[in-house]
Amino acid sequence: MIDYAKAKTSYTLTDWSTLILLFPDAIIKGSARKKFYFDWENLHIVFYPNVEELHVSNSLHKFWNAVVRKNPIGKENYDDFTLENLQETILFLCNTFNRQPEDFELFGRLEYGLNIDVSPLAPIDDIIGHYVNHESTNINPFCMFPEKKGKIIGGSSYHTDYRTKFYNKTRQSDAA
Repeated sequence: MIDYAKAKTSYTLTDWSTLILLFPDAIIKGSARKKFYFDWENLHIVFYPNVEELHVSNSLHKFWNAVVRKNPIGKENYDDFTLENLQETILFLCNTFNRQPEDFELFGRLEYGLNIDVSPLAPIDDIIGHYVNHESTNINPFCMFPEKKGKIIGGSSYHTDYRTKFYNKTRQSDAA
């Protein structure tokens, strides 16, 4: 599933003025010379008036849960996010921004996530340990993610063209 994406489209000051009317409670920051921006749930919306571009970024999955689907889990991304959900989210955003899907251009980094239920296989700590051993090299060490109490919940390894990230979302999903 797409976990993070960044897209841009041409956007005029008139378009922006119409858009912000849809968000009367939004706190619009920035300046007319550089950019205006606000957050919509977890999406970051940025308008660059000098180049007339609108940028939309962050987790479409979390946005789908919180806004499109109106899921009680809110801005989380440990549940399934299918291609159909992605298409529904894109159409929702296109309607909001008064654009067609082909008017948007993806750019920057694109994160793809995969949620795997490993509970019947082994304790999560064993799985993380095996993954760390597989991913770590002298050139690309696996950097660990400890939680507040020091227990390792995952980690990350950078490669030439991509980064892998592995972490435990059990507590998030169990709380729902």
